[in-house]
Amino acid sequence: LRKAGISMAGYYEPVDTSLFLTSRPSKESVAAAREWMSGGNAKAPLLLYAGRWSREKRIDLVISARPPGVQLCIVGDGPVHPQLLAAHDPAGGVVVRQQMFAQDKLAVLFRAADAVVSACGSETFGNVSFEANHCGTPTILQHAPGHVDQITEGENGFLIDWAAADTRDVVQGLMPLCASMSRERVVSATKAKRHGDVFVEVVERIAGVVAGLCRCSERIDGDGDRPREG
Repeated sequence: LRKAGISMAGYYEPVDTSLFLTSRPSKESVAAAREWMSGGNAKAPLLLYAGRWSREKRIDLVISARPPGVQLCIVGDGPVHPQLLAAHDPAGGVVVRQQMFAQDKLAVLFRAADAVVSACGSETFGNVSFEANHCGTPTILQHAPGHVDQITEGENGFLIDWAAADTRDVVQGLMPLCASMSRERVVSATKAKRHGDVFVEVVERIAGVVAGLCRCSERIDGDGDRPREG
């Protein structure tokens, strides 16, 4: 951005993967997290959505696609919290927890889940899936920008269409595949994606877009200074 002549007051750094790679929560803390996320049904398969609650995240699609017998925990906060809190029904398989967590606490939640999910149609980078994969937890993500760069199908997760009519059956079929993935396998596949390079590519694309907008703005301002004919 600075090379493009754009001043910055601050910038957002990539995720510190060392925290998630080295996190070794106790069995007791993981078991407690699973009990909390599952609403007391810790033996059932467990999906986790963690992050901002906003319309573009399409969390409603995840709720609709929850397979029978699978618990879904939705953790976070955001502007659509009234709708999500209304969906809280532990006995019916949906547990909603309105709470944001620091990364060290998130690492425990990721390890306690069988898979982390996102139906968002577009992500700049997709930090949550990135973090979950570095904890060794597979992800089931929307086949969309920001996700496709991170997933090696069948190795650290899966890419699907959460809006498709058969998504519930698809997710049901993926649950045993996620359960069969070892943490070492997921982490190894995630490291092989060279996310540092991907992050740099994303930032470079953003810089190009911003620079283009600045050039457009300069042209508009220049045209505005010219006297109009007629």
